Amino acid sequence: MDILMYLEQRASDFVKLWLIFAFVYFRMLTAMPLTIDAEWTTIAPNHHYWITQGRWFAYVLTTFILPPHLVPYFTIALFGLLACAAYLLVLKSCSLPLDWRTLLTFPIFCGFPIWSFIAEFPSNIAGAGVSLLLCALAALAIKSRRAENGTPGWLVAAEIAALTMAIGTYQAFVVVYPTMIIALLLINPSFANLKDRTGLAVQAALILIAATLLNYAIQKLFYFGFGLLPGGYVAQFLRLDLFLDSPLWVLAKTAFQAANIYFGTPRVFGSFLIVGVVVVMGAIAGSRGSWVNLCLVGSLMSVPLGLAFASGGSGLPDRALLGVPIAIWALSILALHDRVKAIRYVSIAAIALLTIQSVAVISQYQAVRNLVAEHDRSAAAQIYQRIASVADLTQVTKVDFFGGLPAPKPVFRTGRTSSAAGSFFSWDNGNAGRIAAYMKLLGYENLQLLPEAERRGLVGRYRSMPSWPNAGSVVRDGDIVLVKLGEAIGYFP
Repeated sequence: MDILMYLEQRASDFVKLWLIFAFVYFRMLTAMPLTIDAEWTTIAPNHHYWITQGRWFAYVLTTFILPPHLVPYFTIALFGLLACAAYLLVLKSCSLPLDWRTLLTFPIFCGFPIWSFIAEFPSNIAGAGVSLLLCALAALAIKSRRAENGTPGWLVAAEIAALTMAIGTYQAFVVVYPTMIIALLLINPSFANLKDRTGLAVQAALILIAATLLNYAIQKLFYFGFGLLPGGYVAQFLRLDLFLDSPLWVLAKTAFQAANIYFGTPRVFGSFLIVGVVVVMGAIAGSRGSWVNLCLVGSLMSVPLGLAFASGGSGLPDRALLGVPIAIWALSILALHDRVKAIRYVSIAAIALLTIQSVAVISQYQAVRNLVAEHDRSAAAQIYQRIASVADLTQVTKVDFFGGLPAPKPVFRTGRTSSAAGSFFSWDNGNAGRIAAYMKLLGYENLQLLPEAERRGLVGRYRSMPSWPNAGSVVRDGDIVLVKLGEAIGYFP
């Protein structure tokens, strides 16, 4: 199995896929990805924040391999290149040619709007592309080993290593690999009997367990080596205690979330998506024939929601449900290959319409980001000008921000956990650290945010001050400039 030779032979196919990707993501490719979190990841003195989030390989990628992420075009384009390569490998795993069916369904694989939720974070999306490719490599490797009835030790080790790095980049990929394996079992005719399916599934499960344990061990080594502790951000989503307390309630909430996603409700995506038709047609086509197929289809749709279940059925950002686009893609392939003509024709129309809808909502989200970005740039300029009216900004000036500005009302609806409508001046009800970092990134120099201990001591001083933009909302108190943006106290770490 020479993967590089295979990809080289498919160069023309790669170009076709890239053009489709560019069509789906054109609006994001041409925009500056200055969104929430980019303000501090860009200017951070190091990338240790990845380690505290349990993403040791993201630290390796960001520190030693990937260029800066806050540049137009690059991060989304790199994700696209890696997604195209991953797709070709997934097709090979499933013994599928690149024909009109697989071209028609590629926008689901790489452009279903859940991907755009993670693409809102430029520091994440390139690494997500790397992880997607690593999962595809691992799936192809295990398929090739089973097909050739051989188990070379180095290849097993390579599969475990690939999955370990994928999970170490973004933990949500722990469900992407098994979703790919289930898709392979349903689509690849070489695995039509129960014995072959069981053998592949057991091996894949063992490899996933080994990779998860190895990732845990490596992460512990990174904590120890860098003298860091877990930051708590990722751990807050692991709520198995909720399942132990109310198992039926957690199952019901997870099922409700799955229904909202698989039926494309505006509650999740901001706009209605016709994905439900694709899912139903694919489920009918895939479950026909045996109870094993029915179980596999059920697993295909359930596994991507595994992390939602682990989080208690709700509270997990939709950007973490990265197995969902793979599952919907597999269902669309099953529907397009069904023997019933009506299912094929309905699926063709639904998939084409879903592609148009996906492009529309991704562009819609980007339009909201652009308008919020204009609001934030204008607010930053006005605030800096007001600070300059009470302090000499040719010198380093101590400053404190209290509260936040009201978030601009988006002209279009966005996804329920999307950050597209997030303003740097309203996030966390006002986060002084984000505001100061954002203004520094825009070039507003000589603003030195006070330490948290000093900021807490000034809270009472703001009670008598009016809020922005009223006169007196920016004042000088000794050698400190106080800026009151809102009445709520805002975020304190």
